Amino acid sequence: MHSVREWAQARHYAYHWVGDELFDRLPDDLRPSRHISPVIASDIARLVWMQDVLKQGCQNVVWLDADVLIFRPGQFSLADAPCAVGREVWVQADAAQRWRVHRKVHNAVIQASGGDDGHNSFIDFYCETAQRLVRANRGGMPAQFVGPKLLTALHNVVQLPVIECAGMLSPAVIDDLLMGGGDALACLLGRSKAPLHAANLCRSSVHGEQLEVAQMIRLIEQLLERPQLLDVA
Repeated sequence: MHSVREWAQARHYAYHWVGDELFDRLPDDLRPSRHISPVIASDIARLVWMQDVLKQGCQNVVWLDADVLIFRPGQFSLADAPCAVGREVWVQADAAQRWRVHRKVHNAVIQASGGDDGHNSFIDFYCETAQRLVRANRGGMPAQFVGPKLLTALHNVVQLPVIECAGMLSPAVIDDLLMGGGDALACLLGRSKAPLHAANLCRSSVHGEQLEVAQMIRLIEQLLERPQLLDVA
């Protein structure tokens, strides 16, 4: 979060940190519960928050998750577009231990600009669609149900503007970065269109015991010292 705050200050952007009060913006039936996970509720609440900021008169708003690290602040820029999302190149091994690459988009970084009426048509549509899908679902929902899964489905149809330098690192890629290189990292760089200047570090991997806190700290230090590790050849 410190890297995001410093980047915002350097660009003369207003910075606002939002904690669990984010959920206060949601109607009761969409708040975290036995049926709705905090991740799903957060994916909707961030859109409501962005709508509120635009209605207050801000021309542009950008959401960055708490586990997004900006390791090249001088180069990290937003897209020149009414809205944009981050790029997800997810690398993981399949059952046969072969590397699989899934090229998607993510909402750990999402930006929007408001029109004269304080609305952004895509954010409004995305928010309404996410709420409708969650309300209509009576079974279990994966954590990414209205986050990257829904966003990627929409992107595949309408081709949203993408902030290619705002990536995401899978546990396999993080392992390679900590080891100084490897096939998973090579897969990420080979399928990326631009060098990464910021990335979602997937802190949920620590909660899922795929990575340890000490590894995440080492990763942060390493990326701040050697951001060129994520340059595209």
